Amino acid sequence: MKKAMISILALAAIVAMLCALCLPAAALDTDPNGEPIELPWDSAVLRGDVNKDGTINKKDSLALKKYLADPSSPIDLAVADVNGDGVINKKDSLRLKQYLAGWDVALGA
Repeated sequence: MKKAMISILALAAIVAMLCALCLPAAALDTDPNGEPIELPWDSAVLRGDVNKDGTINKKDSLALKKYLADPSSPIDLAVADVNGDGVINKKDSLRLKQYLAGWDVALGA
């Protein structure tokens, strides 16, 4: 029973992540009605877009993990502190993964 529950939760997380990746870029700064929302940081800065490609996706998560293993790896340090605590560490990697999985977490706050 425990293994089945873990499998169901893992599957739900994967589905949520896939759904989040399907959102258009405009959905990142608009409410469900398409109205602009005020972001808690400078909207010109896309927190979590550590590889600077204009979107937040699994590539950013992988780039951040690579940076944590090897700080000489190139990432945008200005947006890598996704939990807003002033430090780039495993907590940021976890927050980014939660965001990509569709959890109700904010980036940069």
